[in-house]
Amino acid sequence: SATGGADKAGTKPTVTTHGQGIAAIAVAESKVPAGAGKSTSATIEALPKVNINGASASELRTALGTILSFERSGVRYVLAGSVTPAAIEALARGL
Repeated sequence: SATGGADKAGTKPTVTTHGQGIAAIAVAESKVPAGAGKSTSATIEALPKVNINGASASELRTALGTILSFERSGVRYVLAGSVTPAAIEALARGL
């Protein structure tokens, strides 16, 4: 499924789900405006880092699930789900 809302650049991010039920992972993708540079906050930068195909990703691991955020080739990705970090990372590497 896909939904969206306006971002600062006036484009709409794409939101898709992968999997079903409690194991589903939501993926939001949005274009990074040209010349925008890194727009992540200090809070996100303070999170542990993982490597996703050469991109540095910030990862929040909790008992309830995982959130992963990274930028690659002008696209910002945010993945979230009630799944293990390994499941989120595997899906991110396939994007």
